[in-house]
Amino acid sequence: MEMTNHSNQYYSCIDVVKVVMAIFVVAIHTQPELCLQADWARFLLSKLFNVAVPFFFVTSGFLLWNKMDGISLSGKLARVESWLKRVLLLYVVWSIIYLPYAVYGFKHDGVNLSTAVVVYLRNFCLVGENFWSWNLWYLLALVVSGCLIWISLKCGLEKRGLAFLACGLLFVGHLISAFGNSEVSTLYYRVFKTLRNGFFEGFPYMVVGILISGHKILPKWILTVLFLCSMALYFDGFRIALIVVIWSFFSILIQMRVNINHNISTCLRLSSKVIYLTHMLWFGLLSLTVNLNPCMFFVAVLALSIGCSMIATLNRDTEMVRLLFA
Repeated sequence: MEMTNHSNQYYSCIDVVKVVMAIFVVAIHTQPELCLQADWARFLLSKLFNVAVPFFFVTSGFLLWNKMDGISLSGKLARVESWLKRVLLLYVVWSIIYLPYAVYGFKHDGVNLSTAVVVYLRNFCLVGENFWSWNLWYLLALVVSGCLIWISLKCGLEKRGLAFLACGLLFVGHLISAFGNSEVSTLYYRVFKTLRNGFFEGFPYMVVGILISGHKILPKWILTVLFLCSMALYFDGFRIALIVVIWSFFSILIQMRVNINHNISTCLRLSSKVIYLTHMLWFGLLSLTVNLNPCMFFVAVLALSIGCSMIATLNRDTEMVRLLFA
């Protein structure tokens, strides 16, 4: 085994892959694979696209913990608190930006004002998405995951404790899914709507990133074998294997040395955020104005999102860009 010191290393390869994963998220929502005739090709692409958000969670956990090994508890808490404030601000700002779509959705569905307010607040606080703002659940999941990490640190839990808690939440999520017709599961879904949140997806994947940070990394050939085997299981329907897929892939990734200019890496990092956060704005606008097949719809949404990322990159030092994509 080789020990990789993550403390002072800069991983340009992560920024490159984040852009690819942001494009995958656009594909998740626009479904360009529906243009393909072969069922197996549509299936494989849809499964491949779904690795994107777990990868983002693992990256967030890794980067959050990247310089925390060896510092005091108060220092760790302060770092998590600072990170949480930034993510929470992003979630609030982008929820306001997407608010007109929520209003349109309630009006389109004929929901009265009082019910709309209650549903919106429930979705804002517990679900993370409203009409055509499906991408924002990730930000709320980050907030929930960060709170769980902060509480765990306060309770004296370190990496091992976080791992046990993540496994416990995965088990609880599995029980809720397996007993979907039970009273408890029915009540849960009535309140939270989905298991896709910070408790059962965000936190466990963030912990994977935390565990990778500062730990011994297996040789690339072993990781490659694990990656291929777990991918086969994942494509065969074993969703739990996705954890191994992301862990092995990310572990390979941080051992790669990609010679990319620091300025370019910074632009790539910003671009992935812009594409992720803005693409549903274009999704909604195009849905209301044009009628395109899924493939052209994907291309149009992606092109407009990339255009936004180019504008943001050119103005990355302005207060507005910092506020929207901090």
